[in-house]
Amino acid sequence: MATAKPSANSAAGGAQTALVLHAFEASLVAFDVAVREMNPDDPEIPATATGDQVVHELTTLNSWKIQGITAKGDLPHVIDSHVVSTTMTTAQVKGCVYDPGVLIYKTTGKDVPTNTAGQFYIDVDASLTLAGGAWKIAKSETQSEVTACLPGY
Repeated sequence: MATAKPSANSAAGGAQTALVLHAFEASLVAFDVAVREMNPDDPEIPATATGDQVVHELTTLNSWKIQGITAKGDLPHVIDSHVVSTTMTTAQVKGCVYDPGVLIYKTTGKDVPTNTAGQFYIDVDASLTLAGGAWKIAKSETQSEVTACLPGY
């Protein structure tokens, strides 16, 4: 019985997976940096998001800017992520993100009432698209968790 040998396509697939996962994390961090700077015009937003996702992020950032909301604490980081499916131009990613940040009102430093006391986990299910030669999140669904991500994220 012959053993399978890695092909050029599987090596390319591994490289594609790495690019997709890097883009996934870069988009999450870009949004959080823009929140801390209260900057809906941050060029990293359209550099890492597209479609419905960029509209959602810009709408949220503009709303929070009007309300005087920013964030404090460390930036979020991906604890675990994996590509669920991929084509040449699309990818589906599930990830578990730890977010130690806290939303605050810039003028008073007081916590925004919707906070979950900071230090929470986020289950993320994201669709990425290859746009302009770069992987970008096109749409994502998130759910906050208190102590850990749900299995599968």
